[in-house]
Amino acid sequence: MLAATIARHDDLLDVKTGMLLLATEAMTVAALLVVVWLQDRSQRHYANWAAGFAMRALAVALMAMRDTIPDALSITLGNAVSLAGFAFWIAGLRQFDKKTAPWWMILPLSIWLVAVSFPVIADTMPYRAVAYGIATASGYTLLAGVALSCRFGSQRYRRLFAGTWAVLALNILMVAGYAFVERPAYALSLSVAPVAGIIAMVGFFSAILIGAKLVMEDSQQRLELLVRSDPLTGMLNRRGLAEAFADLKRTNSLEPSVIALLQFDLDHFKRINDTHGHQAGDSVLVGFARLAGHMAAGSAVFCRTGGEEFTAILKTGSIREAANLAETIRRALAERPMRGLIVPMPVTVSVGVAAMPADEADLDRLMNHADRALYTAKQDGRNRTALFHDEAATVVPANDHPAREPFPAVDDHADRQVAVLRRVAELGGGHTGANTL
Repeated sequence: MLAATIARHDDLLDVKTGMLLLATEAMTVAALLVVVWLQDRSQRHYANWAAGFAMRALAVALMAMRDTIPDALSITLGNAVSLAGFAFWIAGLRQFDKKTAPWWMILPLSIWLVAVSFPVIADTMPYRAVAYGIATASGYTLLAGVALSCRFGSQRYRRLFAGTWAVLALNILMVAGYAFVERPAYALSLSVAPVAGIIAMVGFFSAILIGAKLVMEDSQQRLELLVRSDPLTGMLNRRGLAEAFADLKRTNSLEPSVIALLQFDLDHFKRINDTHGHQAGDSVLVGFARLAGHMAAGSAVFCRTGGEEFTAILKTGSIREAANLAETIRRALAERPMRGLIVPMPVTVSVGVAAMPADEADLDRLMNHADRALYTAKQDGRNRTALFHDEAATVVPANDHPAREPFPAVDDHADRQVAVLRRVAELGGGHTGANTL
């Protein structure tokens, strides 16, 4: 009997030593996360994750000191601190996903505090174990739900992340069930304690590793986006344009289609910078990017390819549909008051449009043709849209421009207006479903 008691005492000492080691490891992770957060304090999710691990380390340390300190500290407070860690982990995951911290993140702690407010639960080990098991399982379940609803990282790892938390939830519920049936004096005396402990350790460290993988994936995606994006407007840059073009080329279409490229150039942009300053100029660039990006959403990929130059690329039925988009954006900008200018000044844009059959399209040729059309639009007085076809550029007639005389000749057999109308009709010929200008 004495030998059994001594052996049990030694086992408890070994378990407590292991718990203190776990507490040290959790605190080390917390310290590393604090260091990462200090490098960029806008990344608040790292601070929350650090707080969560610090809570877990403190809780394990308090539980390891049971029989050395009062039960109110080792059990009641220790479990409360452990459950408070869920609130920080959930808040961190939500912030990492660009969402606000939810009120329900305090649910695990709340369940525990309500439960131990009843003396029959606080003073009875099996009832405490059930209350703690339910509270902890709710925390793991909430983490699993957040993992499934977030948008960072790959879906495969998000599901694996959620699955790990779900296993931990089932494991703690199993422990609570056995505690209620076996009613031991110590949780470590449960028959399932060794197996449950291994599942808890492996599951928890697996969750940490999977979470780290998700963070790495998200960081990689952010770096790739930075490489492909314009830092001022957030639009794709030239590299992003090239990738978007390659994607369009790979997309198969059942009906004949063309890839159209729209080249935008803000008119007299240097005058805006000189008159109002570069900050106002930046506001104009951002405003135009938002306007055009919104109008092109769902139909075209919009990019910033130079100082005041923007490009849209799309696969469509005919060049007329691309011209319709160009004219819609051009007129919307001309009619919209631009904010950020000291003195009100109209802001307009000239557009060059080029198109090639999708299976023959070449990005360099499209950009060269669109540039030539853009030059024609500028030559015609700016705030115009011009189309490139058959090695010639033609300005699209627009009723928001007063007629000007004399018209420069663009065709040997017709005046300007008739030639333009005929040209637009020719460019749209052979394709069904085209919109009219």
